[in-house]
Amino acid sequence: MLVASGARPPSAASLAHCPKTCGDVSIWYPFGIGPGCFRQGFEVTCNRTTKPWKLFLGNTTTQVTGLYPSGTVLASFVYTIPMVPGIGTYNLSWQSPGRNLNIESYNYFAFLGCGIGVYLFHPDTGDLVGHCTIKCSSMAAMLIATEGGSCNGMGCCTVTFPVPFRGFRMTIIKSNDTVPQPFSDITIKAFLSFRPYKFSIMDLLSDKVNASIVGALSAYLSTVIADKPNCKRAQLDNKTEYACGNSNCMDVQNGGYSCACSGNFDGGNPYLLDDCKQDFGASRSISIDQTRVVTAVQGTFGYLDPEYYYTGQLTEKSDVYSFGVILVELLTRKKPIFLNCLGEKQNLCHCFLQALRDKTIMDIVDSQVAEEASKSEIDEIVLVAEMCLGSKGENRPKMKEVELRLQLLRAKISGTYKESKRSRETKQSLSLEYTSTSLTMTKRAEIGLAANPSSQAVSRCYTMEQEMIYSAEFPR
Repeated sequence: MLVASGARPPSAASLAHCPKTCGDVSIWYPFGIGPGCFRQGFEVTCNRTTKPWKLFLGNTTTQVTGLYPSGTVLASFVYTIPMVPGIGTYNLSWQSPGRNLNIESYNYFAFLGCGIGVYLFHPDTGDLVGHCTIKCSSMAAMLIATEGGSCNGMGCCTVTFPVPFRGFRMTIIKSNDTVPQPFSDITIKAFLSFRPYKFSIMDLLSDKVNASIVGALSAYLSTVIADKPNCKRAQLDNKTEYACGNSNCMDVQNGGYSCACSGNFDGGNPYLLDDCKQDFGASRSISIDQTRVVTAVQGTFGYLDPEYYYTGQLTEKSDVYSFGVILVELLTRKKPIFLNCLGEKQNLCHCFLQALRDKTIMDIVDSQVAEEASKSEIDEIVLVAEMCLGSKGENRPKMKEVELRLQLLRAKISGTYKESKRSRETKQSLSLEYTSTSLTMTKRAEIGLAANPSSQAVSRCYTMEQEMIYSAEFPR
């Protein structure tokens, strides 16, 4: 029988006796049920008394709603907190079993309630890393303020995760605000999610989170092998415990490592021995050093295609996403992960896409860029970046189409552009195809305050014209 604890990667054949599903959730190694079926720290349990059966992390109450070969985990974090007279402070906390799962920064906590302040603390240091407040007024005013499903501090607020965490600590403090009927002393509802949530007054008035949205609002977690601090140590210290086998190793930002098949694969589990299939397409562009650690920009935190976390696959459209991140860097002169004036880490793409929704994009464009470029030039680059950062690869343009747009813009800037009928038709076709694309957000982040110049590392010091030329000539 396979010794699961700390063993080298097993083969698919050696796990043939292990349960493959629980209810409608597939089970993929390193997770597993029963002796010999999981890596240490990755045991899951199946509750067969419910219909359908439900899968849970270890012996916890954290329900798993989805598992994927790449190591992605979708889990349900839903809480109801009755307001008790005389009690003004409530606490929520969660720790990843074995510290083997990261709550990625694409997630946010949504709270529904009235007259409360919500505070998110770093699970290890105890530092305050995020907060929001909720107020409630008359029913008429609430309906107006929340029209369109906005979770904006009236009956609902959100707290984002600035960086990946292995857990969370939340404190909810009741304020002294007077809360009118029918909102006084209502039950606080909270859930963790990476998908957008449209706020409803009916959800606020309910005694619990609407059951129809629980499954749709799962949190996104990623697998971390936490017994070693990084790939190099894992490979050198004890190869029999090394989790990646013949797949690639990627260092995790907050310690540990994860495994990935090298590029675009038609299936395959990177945590099994020889299970990654033959690669094709864009995967060949990814450079791998002799220790099989991914070193290309696509594997760098902040540049990686979010679809990779679901599929474990990098495609040509992953290159497009990474290029979109670079365009946003050029516009804002900020790193993909930067510090705001409060010293909090922010995800640049989250901020960029949030600014688009809020129509405040010029607030995050670098002042020198705004001075040297016209509004129409900036708008064109913003549009290209927005298309490149589509949450779904199928909605992103091809790299050749991105190049065409940038070449047309460069020609306009240099004064040599003469728009032919064919050029107009091409541009109109691209605009119609991609302007209507819905950039459904799978991740949320608050817009950081104006960046502190002393804490910001400038990505590049080009003039706007040089930036346009660089963008058009970026190697594909």
